[in-house]
Amino acid sequence: MTACLFETSRFFYLKKKITVKHFEYKILKDKIFKKSEMTEATFNRLGKQGWELVNIAEINGLTTAYFKRVL
Repeated sequence: MTACLFETSRFFYLKKKITVKHFEYKILKDKIFKKSEMTEATFNRLGKQGWELVNIAEINGLTTAYFKRVL
């Protein structure tokens, strides 16, 4: 990112070159008492596909994993 500072009649303007990133999201839900799809092999496979694990939450016996990746 580059930034330039300009002064014009007592005001300062910051001109920035901004890059906007777009993300894709994936949510995996799994009940604890069922056979889990949330295994190390699954997480490694998703990682190789560019998915980043953002959060894992467990609420009322339901485990949810949240992933994102840059498009």
